[in-house]
Amino acid sequence: MNNNYAQQIFTDNSKMLALHQALQQELIYTKLDMMQALNITIDYVDGDGD
Repeated sequence: MNNNYAQQIFTDNSKMLALHQALQQELIYTKLDMMQALNITIDYVDGDGD
């Protein structure tokens, strides 16, 4: 990766797209790890008060 991201996009955008995909995957793992560490459960049940 070039230190200048704008220049990287113009010269070889595929590396920037690969970096974006890797960061998005890490974000998913971070959210899952945080939910487990904080003992948070998410239920997808819809209630009547919506």
